[in-house]
Amino acid sequence: MRPVRVITPLWRHARHIRQIAQRPRDHGPFPLRDARVLISGGSHGIGKALVERLLAEGACVVSIDPAPPAVKHPQFEAIAGDVRTFDFSPLEPFDLIVANAGVVDSSPTGQLDDDGIHRLVSINVVGLIRTLDAPKTANARALVISSRSAVRAETPGIVYGATKAAALNYAFTFGLRYPTTVAVIGLTRTSLFDAEADYHGLPAPEFIADLRDPDTVARHLTDAVAAGLECVLTDRDTLRDVAHFSHWLATATLLDDGEHHRPRH
Repeated sequence: MRPVRVITPLWRHARHIRQIAQRPRDHGPFPLRDARVLISGGSHGIGKALVERLLAEGACVVSIDPAPPAVKHPQFEAIAGDVRTFDFSPLEPFDLIVANAGVVDSSPTGQLDDDGIHRLVSINVVGLIRTLDAPKTANARALVISSRSAVRAETPGIVYGATKAAALNYAFTFGLRYPTTVAVIGLTRTSLFDAEADYHGLPAPEFIADLRDPDTVARHLTDAVAAGLECVLTDRDTLRDVAHFSHWLATATLLDDGEHHRPRH
């Protein structure tokens, strides 16, 4: 079989993309006021900022997190729980589910043991799937927090990047069933880096002081959900990574000489 080199820019294949799935650019407005919201990992970082922002918008928020709550509000309920094992089924249906909980590990390739790999996969992938399976109302929506690591070469941190790529793909498919906003997050000033350092018995990194403010990120994310946007990027560095990844896919070698194309109707 003779390989066929694909050199046409990706946008010229838009007709093929449209044949795969008719996906909307947005889902229409979603009122946050009085919405019943479930969020995983709402005690710190972007999760905490999202809780505060959602409450400010008039939503009723339930957070599932093993850490103590950092917010007190009459419309906020914090439940101690781990997304890997928590039983979501007894909860009342939600109008919006925010799959936010996650852990990071930047150990170099080959230095991450089986327990570390299992921890990343079970929280970042299995936990996300279990959270999105929580009870939902008929018109429920979702916000899935992914990362620029899903579309860039992460060395170290390759396993973390793989889990975020899995989350991105799952959210893309989940969006075929429920209107979903997928957020590809760039580097943000959160306690994830402190938690990673603590997990490895290391001092907290100094570079986090220069990263993006989680409150600003949370404001943009809630605005995106309210507007019904399907996919959002939080910064230009993430946009650059997405562009590089798209270019890599667009210059792939097609190992098909045309024999197996489906007939046109």
